[in-house]
Amino acid sequence: MENIKFNYSRCREALLYEVIEYNKKRTDSIAREKFKAVCEYARCCGVISYEGYAYLDEKIDLEEQVDPIRYES
Repeated sequence: MENIKFNYSRCREALLYEVIEYNKKRTDSIAREKFKAVCEYARCCGVISYEGYAYLDEKIDLEEQVDPIRYES
């Protein structure tokens, strides 16, 4: 159980880090692809809901800024 909790926390931290990095470089296609992959992983881990994933996917497609406060622990 402790291992699951650690993985969830680590995934959430990685998502927050990638939100911040994405916001800095959101017009870069490589940064968008990397952030999209992290979002997909976070969705699979249960860190974000399907609705949360859809929100992020739309922001990525439109190259819009993402609010990092939503993903702070």
